[in-house]
Amino acid sequence: VVDSFTTGGGGALDAYTDVTLDADNVRISDCYAAQGGGGVRVRSSDSARLDHTTIDRCSGGAVDIVVGGNFVVTETTSITNSVSSTNGGAIWVGQGGTLDFRGRAVGNVATLGGALYADTGSTVSCDGATFAENVATSSGGAIATAVSATVIVTDTLIESNVAETLHGGGI
Repeated sequence: VVDSFTTGGGGALDAYTDVTLDADNVRISDCYAAQGGGGVRVRSSDSARLDHTTIDRCSGGAVDIVVGGNFVVTETTSITNSVSSTNGGAIWVGQGGTLDFRGRAVGNVATLGGALYADTGSTVSCDGATFAENVATSSGGAIATAVSATVIVTDTLIESNVAETLHGGGI
């Protein structure tokens, strides 16, 4: 999926109402969503799994997991060079959302959480992941969290990330 645009959310793919999305060997690039998820948006009762997938150069953030959505990113998936004017250049996990991230997030930019932002009440697990060269214009070069978010990081490489004005070049 290349060069997709929406004034809503989910520039390339928008999982909406009781959808299970399983993407294998997919390339999503140069997509835009005005309401988030330039590449993919997953909502409350939906779940998604990305395997052998590349998401590159998406605006509005690459992935939005909205209120209670469930998302799995395998070790063979990369999210690169994506931008959000707010939070989570690669992935924003909304309230009550869950993320199992084992992939690579490289070269993403956002205000908070250059690669990943975990909102209040969300649960994130990063195991064997890579976060490199991401930039937050405020805090959390690689990862930023809100109050009451649960983020567990295990065996994960976090290198060369930058928080330009406040705290946490890495987390």
